[in-house]
Amino acid sequence: MRLIAIVFNSLNLLPPGSVRQLVGEFINTRKAEINFKAAEHNSRRMSALASEDTWEINARVRPEFTTGQVMAWEFIDGIRVVDLVNAVRTVNESYLDALSNRGYDLSKIAHHIYRNALNQIFRDGIYHADVSPAGLLVLPNNVIAYVDFVVVGRMTDDRLDNLRYFYGRILENKHDEAIEELLSSINPSPSINRVKLRRDLARVLDDYLDGFESPAGSAPRKAAHQTHLNLMQVVRKHRVVLPHDLSTYLTTMLTIESIVFELCPAFNVVAEQSAFFSRAASLDLTDALRPMQIYESLVEYSQEAQRVFSNLRKLQKSGQMIEISLRTLRIRLMQYGFWSILVSVCTYLAFRDEAIRQFQISVGLEPYWIPAAFVLFAIILLGRIWRQGKRLSAVDRSIITSSEISVRSFGRVR
Repeated sequence: MRLIAIVFNSLNLLPPGSVRQLVGEFINTRKAEINFKAAEHNSRRMSALASEDTWEINARVRPEFTTGQVMAWEFIDGIRVVDLVNAVRTVNESYLDALSNRGYDLSKIAHHIYRNALNQIFRDGIYHADVSPAGLLVLPNNVIAYVDFVVVGRMTDDRLDNLRYFYGRILENKHDEAIEELLSSINPSPSINRVKLRRDLARVLDDYLDGFESPAGSAPRKAAHQTHLNLMQVVRKHRVVLPHDLSTYLTTMLTIESIVFELCPAFNVVAEQSAFFSRAASLDLTDALRPMQIYESLVEYSQEAQRVFSNLRKLQKSGQMIEISLRTLRIRLMQYGFWSILVSVCTYLAFRDEAIRQFQISVGLEPYWIPAAFVLFAIILLGRIWRQGKRLSAVDRSIITSSEISVRSFGRVR
């Protein structure tokens, strides 16, 4: 694969370095899949994050049976989602009716799978990145059990902010702002036609909202089911290299939505996202208004303000010191200029004044000794002027002047 990447890069079939980057990410992912210690760590962390969730259960590792070559999980007795998908595809009504009589509801199962994914991604920042119908189990009360933690995706705070803002603008039907946010995330190269890229992305997002406003089973609705796939196809068409975390996210959501739509074709992703983000904002606001949270926030803001003002004082002091240094450099430059002019005048007089000429002869010197000394002195002064001017021009005043420090904003700007 590395050799193939070298060939692709030499032929310039894709953006420079993109194939090598993809191969490196593939190799690292495969290494992670056989790293049982990492899988155990992922299991513990995700189990702890979902400990209070009534719709999600994560299988625990059994360390007493786990070795370097064997990973042992606790046994979970449930119904495989792949069996449900096969039953829906083959219209196995007797099997589905039997499940329904036992309290299993395909609509609720789809809802819980999707809501769990949103919680893992947008609330926990770590999610199952290798989800498949065979790796999901359904327990009584339509609880979803996860049994594979080898490949997980992780979201940084910046990436989460990007995605939250992206989906927020989509749900508000502000597609231009959503596309701008997406472009800032993927950062396409200057050689890519951004006008055509924007147009293709806008078409996908328009179909997304319009499709879920159409009846279930209609052509627009089926097209909207492929939104994440369409986004990835647009990216591939324009030869944009996606960041690894964003590529993993899109692939995971494509798989999740494929499973959900198989179980419940009428599932409305847009309505579910809107309800989820509204609920998340409500929970965050409730947490922020708790007395202890308010106290902690005030303490944090106070400490942050102290750090900001301390840094501001340091910057101002640094600016003042450099201003003094600048003044000193200018004064020295003026002094060197003055002495250069004076020496030049003396050199001219030494060459033209007869009294100085007679004085040199009377003391036994050659006629041009004193003028030559003045010329040498002038050359030394010119060298000092050049050096001082170079030092003065090397000072970047754009980062240290007090007037510029005073107008800086302390707020965060998107």
